[in-house]
Amino acid sequence: MRRLLVLVALVLAACSSSGSTASVSPGATRSPSASAAPTATPGATPTSPADLPVTPVDFSCRLPVVWSTTDNSGMTLQGASIAFPTAQLAEDPAGTMHSRLVEGDFATTATPILRGDGVVPFYDRAYSRWVPARKSQALPDGSGYAYVTWNAQAGIFTAHVVDVATASSRDFSLPTGFSPYVADYDVSGVYLVGGSALGGPGEGVWLLNLKTGAVKEIGHIHQVWAVRDGYAWVGRLDPRDTTVYPPSELALANSLVRINLATGAETVWFYRPGVYPWLLGLASTDEAVVLLGLGPNANEVRLVNSAGSSGELVYAGDTSELDYVQGDQNRLWFGNARGIYLYRPAAGFQKVFAYAADPSTSNRIEPAGFCI
Repeated sequence: MRRLLVLVALVLAACSSSGSTASVSPGATRSPSASAAPTATPGATPTSPADLPVTPVDFSCRLPVVWSTTDNSGMTLQGASIAFPTAQLAEDPAGTMHSRLVEGDFATTATPILRGDGVVPFYDRAYSRWVPARKSQALPDGSGYAYVTWNAQAGIFTAHVVDVATASSRDFSLPTGFSPYVADYDVSGVYLVGGSALGGPGEGVWLLNLKTGAVKEIGHIHQVWAVRDGYAWVGRLDPRDTTVYPPSELALANSLVRINLATGAETVWFYRPGVYPWLLGLASTDEAVVLLGLGPNANEVRLVNSAGSSGELVYAGDTSELDYVQGDQNRLWFGNARGIYLYRPAAGFQKVFAYAADPSTSNRIEPAGFCI
């Protein structure tokens, strides 16, 4: 997800596998060979996810996915679905979302037109709509979502709170002094975090009151990875660690801490000396998916489902292309330029769909909702 966030920003600014498995390009409808070799056992996976053969799954569902293309007019996000167990890709004609360079957002071609920041769109099953915003920016029931835009001429950030059914939007001017993005949205209001230009954790948590339009900072929290259900997830450097870390533009961290925003109570969720716990995403309120390490030292992904746990090993090897995760009950879905991947405790980490992105682009295929 961090790569997609940087990519969207750059595009909007600049424009103002192997064996008998079939590879699939955007617009095609194919299925991988049923004779693909099974994945290795958990903890013994190949060096890179791209090296994995496609493995047929033993269940039936339809997974929403999205990919991107760019040209001189900007970026286009395209929604589709993959039907399992056949692994057939079908593009959704109603799933096209185009960047709007002047407005600094994305808009659907389907009507009524929905607009959003377009970082990782999701499919809103409750309303049968593709939403050009992250699922974390939406209400739990899918009836609304929020996003932020920046007007360079006026120097103003604006929060937009959208009703999915009608596409109507309430707009709120935000205070200057921080570069906010929507981290969560629930009955309490819209939670904002100050973004990081480095793609890492942000700074501070603010709550936008939708009744008054007031924006109030909640505590003074640093290195904020995510906000979910009244908790902030932050990176911290535990002083017990005596590791000499290499120079980094990001503030050092070796632990993941969950903060109750109502009480300020803190819980150390994960700690390991000598590694940076990069938060890939939250599978649920209590389940954090972390990538251990940073840059060339990133070599493990773990699912940490209780405070103080070392977590379940999801994948070990080259994790450079695994930077977004979609939690789905007892399943984790990942995407990259080479396909869709699935983790289940009993089956381990598997490649379940092959994708052939042009290596000269930043095109990737990503999960965009639950597989139902």
